[in-house]
Amino acid sequence: MDRVSRALAGKEILVTGATGFLGQPLLEKILWSAPDVERIHVLIRPKRPFGGEVQTPAERLRRELFQSSVFDRLRYRYGDDFERFLEQKLVAVGGDISQDRLGIDPALREELHHRIDLIINSAAVVSFDAPLDDALSLNTRGAGRVADFAAECDAAALIHVSTAYVCGASDQSIPDQLRALARSLGIGYATLIDDRQSVGRLYDVSRLPLTLLLDRDGVVHDTWVRDRVAKDELIAGIRELQRQ
Repeated sequence: MDRVSRALAGKEILVTGATGFLGQPLLEKILWSAPDVERIHVLIRPKRPFGGEVQTPAERLRRELFQSSVFDRLRYRYGDDFERFLEQKLVAVGGDISQDRLGIDPALREELHHRIDLIINSAAVVSFDAPLDDALSLNTRGAGRVADFAAECDAAALIHVSTAYVCGASDQSIPDQLRALARSLGIGYATLIDDRQSVGRLYDVSRLPLTLLLDRDGVVHDTWVRDRVAKDELIAGIRELQRQ
């Protein structure tokens, strides 16, 4: 970890999904192993708890991260200076990967373009029964928005964390080319892009053909396979349009 610690010293990082199951230990690991990191900008959207008032990104940062048990060994390391340490290292950035331009204030977005050295995208829908349109909006289009942000930065590297369980029900080796996986599962995905001039319609889940949801025996398949096949077909369709 010495090499990682040296590489991150003095750097500014933008992290998405930091309040989630993976994001919190990710932040803790960075702060534990690379305490000389300059600053971690945490993309957080406002949130209204059921029956409560809207919590600002800064309020969520303090409530969901500062008070998290994930940081217990940092509490032990820094003692009374724990909160001061987090205040120096963690900064809430109001935004949402489901929104255009990540929903970040334009002035702040421009400032971050010049400051960010590394972006870690760990935001995703991980519910097994999430609606496909939600999964596409965050796991596919959201990742694209983060990539667009990275491209606009002066010199930021991008690390994208894939969603879990993308292999679905298969116990075989999964190749990078997910078309092969779709075929092995017998999913009739080809009809997704019958009209290749209207790839954008794929975002309208009501128009997705039933063959995406069923296998050859008419049984609903694993939701993550369904999600991954949709992503793969969407990317393939866009690439074909670009070649035309």
